Amino acid sequence: VHGLFGYNLLLASASGTNASLMSGSVVGRYHRKLLRTVTAFGALGAGYYFGDALVAAEFGVSVGAGLDWRVLRVLELEAGTDFHYLLESGSQYLHAHLGVAIRF
Repeated sequence: VHGLFGYNLLLASASGTNASLMSGSVVGRYHRKLLRTVTAFGALGAGYYFGDALVAAEFGVSVGAGLDWRVLRVLELEAGTDFHYLLESGSQYLHAHLGVAIRF
C-alpha cells in the first residue's frame, strides 16, 4: 500500500475541462516482475482532491497501470497512466505520468 501526495496538472479531461489539482491518496498496488530490472504494476486508490478547477474539495477514486525500472537498489524510474473519477462532480481525468520512486 502506498501513501501518495501529489500535484497533477491535467491538461485535458474526459469531461472537457483543464485542471490543476492536488491530491492526497491511499493507493494499493499489485506488482509483477517482467525482467530483472523491470516491474509492471496495477493500482487502485481513493483520495481527496483540491485545486483551482474545483468549486470545493472532494473525494475521488483512481485506477492506473505502468512500469517501474530499477536503477539502483533503492531508486526506480516510473512511467504510467492514471484515470481519476471525482465522486461529487463526476469529473473524469486521464493522464500519463513519469516519476522517480525511492524505496525504503
